[in-house]
Amino acid sequence: MENVLAGFFTGDIKNQKYSLFGADLLKRFNWIFDVDRKIAYIQPSKLFNSDY
Repeated sequence: MENVLAGFFTGDIKNQKYSLFGADLLKRFNWIFDVDRKIAYIQPSKLFNSDY
């Protein structure tokens, strides 16, 4: 991926109101978590190539 937006905050942990990087990453991939095996499977979603 190119030109990925990322933000950060300078406040206390868990007091941030949003995370641009996290939300954008979540929508671009399908995530499957196998808790028993402690593995995450990640696959590009239909929004993988959408604009930022």
